[in-house]
Amino acid sequence: MSSFAICLSAMLHGAPVCADSLSDALARAYVSNPQLRAQRADTRATDETLPQALAGYRPNALVAVDGGLLRENYAVPGPRGQKVNLSSHPGGGYVQLSQNVFNGFRTQNQVQLAQSQILSSRESLRYTELSVLANAVAAYMNTLRDTAIYRLRSNNVRVLEQQVEDTKTRLRCGEVTLTDLAQAEAALSQGRVDQTGALTNLKSSIASYVQVIGDEPKSLTPAKTPADLLPKTLDLAYQLADEDHPLVLSARHNVDVAHQAVKVSEGQLLPSVDVSARSGPRYNYASVEKQKYYDTTISAQISIPLYDSGTTYSEIRQAKEKLGQAEAVSDQYRYQVHASVATSFAAWENSQKIIVDAGREVQQSERALAGIREEARLGQRTTFDVLYAEQSLLNARITYVSAQHDRTIAAFSLIASTGRLSAETLGLNVPLYNAADHYDRVKDKWFGTNP
Repeated sequence: MSSFAICLSAMLHGAPVCADSLSDALARAYVSNPQLRAQRADTRATDETLPQALAGYRPNALVAVDGGLLRENYAVPGPRGQKVNLSSHPGGGYVQLSQNVFNGFRTQNQVQLAQSQILSSRESLRYTELSVLANAVAAYMNTLRDTAIYRLRSNNVRVLEQQVEDTKTRLRCGEVTLTDLAQAEAALSQGRVDQTGALTNLKSSIASYVQVIGDEPKSLTPAKTPADLLPKTLDLAYQLADEDHPLVLSARHNVDVAHQAVKVSEGQLLPSVDVSARSGPRYNYASVEKQKYYDTTISAQISIPLYDSGTTYSEIRQAKEKLGQAEAVSDQYRYQVHASVATSFAAWENSQKIIVDAGREVQQSERALAGIREEARLGQRTTFDVLYAEQSLLNARITYVSAQHDRTIAAFSLIASTGRLSAETLGLNVPLYNAADHYDRVKDKWFGTNP
């Protein structure tokens, strides 16, 4: 039997083996989820924009070597018209150093742009972590809910099978009619259909669990709500989201990126100053073998842009429009996050009320079924009354299971909407990923291809 089949059997029968908690599942998702690992790689790649920008402050050096074959055929003027044939192998090499001294503050602004990009990328990584953990909570709770519903449906089938047998016995004793038996058998058939549907839903939830968490579910245990992370009021939730939600913070950093991009574009209109030094030997120059000399040049160049067909002006206007777009997107994300906070807070408040009412419904349905069964034994109730009461109790129990699921999902959704759903705040037993570690390794790196 496969490990999946073993753990599925454990889940369905409530066996104590293969026990798994929500924290365990979230820890595995944090470590192995491919979406999160991909975003970490993207953040590390963005770190490289800083050394690329800092390269504008650094010199460029190159070594060049050349060689070839030179043949010259010409006639010497004069009465004799002598012809001369010469050949040589000219060549040489040089070392060149060049350094930009001033480029309209573009390097300075590109460095600040890169730093803003890196900060925005880190917030994108936080948002991906938040989304993955929220999806993992949903996958865990969906699997837990659908497991419980499947068990309820399966138990209902067993109850209905016994109801059919009891009805057959009472039919033989003349206590009920064929109609009562038909009603019991119809209810059993419907119960089996519902059981099959519940199993289908469970398998679908398990597939989503594996996709998000990266491992097959085990015998899941009830989840605990991190109450200390839940905001007490809606206004506090708004405040937390404005201060810490990664979508809001990333959008603000993107405004800084767009602002620096305008400055970089405007820098193209300013003069540029470069200095360079070049030195190296030349051999066999001018068709004379064994000739050698050194060529050393030190130069400075000032470039003053006048007009480039309007390209730079267009790029500046475009960058300013991109800045306006970034500011509008920042407002859009803030409104979007506020809407999510309001929705999540309302869902959390309602879920607590619903679960209380659902619990009362279960209690009352249990009492009603017990009374109807006793009345049916005394001949005061029909088989239909018993079946209806059993179905009402089953529905109440399923509603209660769903309410427990919804309350936990609402709690974590509210935490996520404020931007505080992370491995650190949840206290997951995993080594925390620190984006600054890679940044510190590469920010001042001049050489090397290894990260």
